Amino acid sequence: MSTVNIKELNAPAFALQLTPSLDQFLVDHQPSLAGKTIRKEQALEDMYKMIHGKYDLSFQKGTIIPRTTDLSSACIAAIVTCVIDVVSIVLQAAGVPESVTKDAAEAIVADIPTEALTGLEQDILALEQADSLTDKAKAIFTIFSGVYKVTGIRQILGAIEHNMAWYEWVLMGTVITAQVTAWLATDGIAAIAEIVILGALVAQAVADATLAVSACVIN
Repeated sequence: MSTVNIKELNAPAFALQLTPSLDQFLVDHQPSLAGKTIRKEQALEDMYKMIHGKYDLSFQKGTIIPRTTDLSSACIAAIVTCVIDVVSIVLQAAGVPESVTKDAAEAIVADIPTEALTGLEQDILALEQADSLTDKAKAIFTIFSGVYKVTGIRQILGAIEHNMAWYEWVLMGTVITAQVTAWLATDGIAAIAEIVILGALVAQAVADATLAVSACVIN
């Protein structure tokens, strides 16, 4: 993808660059989409509207299964909260509507093994200790990258598949796949600029990182 932030594209350029991503998404998820018919031109138009806040999505929250762990409940709850913040921020930076990012992030993080979450402790500490807004944004993307290494894009998309109408899942999934893949290929440099814009959400993530550092005695 020649442009790393798809929000910067005009509608024709967006359609040109996202068409291969949509085609690949439909191939990769063919079993889930069996019997479904999609008009690609309309889907690309709706994706463009979505990343610019003109196409709303609906997300049905599922039941979150309580975690079983030897860690204190306060510790793991604090880590989970911080990681949900991080995933939510990155989804919103990628163009997912704010109205669904928190619920989608909760579903994604619920599928991550506890040991993988605790493996992010040092990255959470780095977020808590970051000084400038840019450094905080970098730390947030580092935590997300750690999540991605554990889950991969298929697990991320699978975690939200049954919480959305199939068409909206295709829209959201294609945008997430295209944008996150492009960001990871460039070490998140362009993502950091998008995350910085979300200053209030970044501040909340830092506050929750501070709680996690305290609850888990991370040093």
